[in-house]
Amino acid sequence: MGTNKMQRRVFAGLKKAKHAIAAIEGRLDEEVANEYGISGSEFQNIAHSFLQRDVSLDTEAEEGGGSMVMALPSPDMHPEEQIIEADWSSHQSGLLHDAMSDLSDRDRLIITRRHLSEDPDTLKELAEELGISIERVRQLEARAMKKLKASFNVS
Repeated sequence: MGTNKMQRRVFAGLKKAKHAIAAIEGRLDEEVANEYGISGSEFQNIAHSFLQRDVSLDTEAEEGGGSMVMALPSPDMHPEEQIIEADWSSHQSGLLHDAMSDLSDRDRLIITRRHLSEDPDTLKELAEELGISIERVRQLEARAMKKLKASFNVS
């Protein structure tokens, strides 16, 4: 169980050993609690949480054997989530492929080289390769992206 600011403040403020001992034994709960603006039962709960010993997650769990660390959730995706993720990625790839097939070869080249490659080409590079102006490449790219978006919105 973690500690919060109030819990740390309560026990950091116990300057006298007799107050600490009295709190542990349940005496003076109300007096010490009032000092910190909390109820006696809240104070007792906080005191008990501080008095509990830390436990290694490698120790055996009481029921069913095995270590307690085995009861912690895995950071990996569950098999169901992995299947859903793979299916979703496959679905999205299919939609992109279908949408790209509706584009002209030149538009498909521009989109692929500008948006779907690890090292995207610049407008200037594509303009030189296609023998058109940089502005025309930008216009073709914008038109192709508009077609792709429209294709995805219809699907």
